[in-house]
Amino acid sequence: MPFARDIRQQVSHPVIGVGLIHRPQQAEAALENGDADLIALARAVLYDPHWPWHAAASLGAQVRVPSQYLRSEPHGLKGTLLPNVEPTAGIKKGYRKIPLSRMLLRSMCRAATTPCRPTKG
Repeated sequence: MPFARDIRQQVSHPVIGVGLIHRPQQAEAALENGDADLIALARAVLYDPHWPWHAAASLGAQVRVPSQYLRSEPHGLKGTLLPNVEPTAGIKKGYRKIPLSRMLLRSMCRAATTPCRPTKG
């Protein structure tokens, strides 16, 4: 990624490296060498939607994901994805937790053409 390297030397903000990245080792090397701050993929992920998982496996990494993602884990990569044991990850402190069914009902009521009001329970 010579263009990303040249641009990164000229600017002070993050640079995204992109183009002809076929192997995870290419992306990893660009990050380690400081050629780019982030890596963007297009064709590789269109060709193989599980490319990030294959990359994690080939680089010896494990990825924490929501448990529903485990249903589509590729068979040859069992053990690469780990269930996220923290179900409230990403929820800021001080926010009130609303049950999902009530949240869906609220959004449906907002979108409804006739007035409706969610009830407790």
